[in-house]
Amino acid sequence: MIKIKNLKKTYKKENIYVKAIDDVSLDIERGDIYGIIGLSGAGKSSLVRCINMLERPDSGEVIVGKVNMGNLSKKELRDVRKKIGMIFQGFNLLNSKTVFENIAFPLRIMKVSEDEIKEKVSKLLKLVDLTDKAHAYPSNLSGGQKQRVGIARALANDPEVLLCDEATSALDPKTTKQILALLKDINKNLGLTIVVITHEMDVIKEICNKVTILESGKIIDSGNTIDLFSSPSQEKTRHFVDDDKYYPVSSDSGYTLRLGFTKGSAGQPIISQIIKKFGVDVNIVWGSIEYIQEIPIGKLLIKCDAQANIIDEIISFLEKSNVRVEVIENARNTRAS
Repeated sequence: MIKIKNLKKTYKKENIYVKAIDDVSLDIERGDIYGIIGLSGAGKSSLVRCINMLERPDSGEVIVGKVNMGNLSKKELRDVRKKIGMIFQGFNLLNSKTVFENIAFPLRIMKVSEDEIKEKVSKLLKLVDLTDKAHAYPSNLSGGQKQRVGIARALANDPEVLLCDEATSALDPKTTKQILALLKDINKNLGLTIVVITHEMDVIKEICNKVTILESGKIIDSGNTIDLFSSPSQEKTRHFVDDDKYYPVSSDSGYTLRLGFTKGSAGQPIISQIIKKFGVDVNIVWGSIEYIQEIPIGKLLIKCDAQANIIDEIISFLEKSNVRVEVIENARNTRAS
């Protein structure tokens, strides 16, 4: 659906060149809810603005559907953008117009008939649960309601792609969950491909089936969300997803193991099995469980009082039980699987 190849974008600030996007390539398939996450300045907003060519890249390609966006004239680009909706952190509503008129705005630009506008806007108001706010003005709406108007407006031209640039950053946690649930429903019911730009890992966990992590304009990891959380392959990825990094690792006897549970292993009594099978003492230092795409992900940091030959057998047992294992010694990884 969206293919980005070797994309580069540089900005000049006071005679200093800053690489916002540095040779980024990724594929977003039709129907994905694809997350792009990174800290401030990672290049994620520049990347999403290059998808619809609000920002022109220095080099590389952006292909949406079968269309190479960089090869289009201004008129052709305007036509293609009609199928790429976008919602923003700051809502970008017209304060002098009602909710109805804000949603109708892109349809009026397209010179759609008034009867069609009335029918389409009414459907969109129902979709975002704002039928009773049709004649209200943005100043009378909550933040969540404003973003629902922004979503309805972005859907007015029946887009195939919806770009969300920090769409929930200005919202409280409860409202954020409501907006994410709405986006999830839209993805499911309309078959819309959604690209989510965010600095919030909880947003990725909640709705994204795939994710790319950006740092200083470069991709540091990319893949299925469930895989990145359950088995992060890169050290920098672990910095994003591991909650136990703040827990000190003791350097006395025994071994400290970091365990990752998912799918078949998350509901198994693994720790009690280790104690019974190998006759060792196990101390749980830290633990958590969360749900990503409705799949449970468990994490444990344990201290295991065992000799080297026994720890190898324990690790083998854990791996066969679909548990990710890392052995930690003096706060450094000595073995990872």
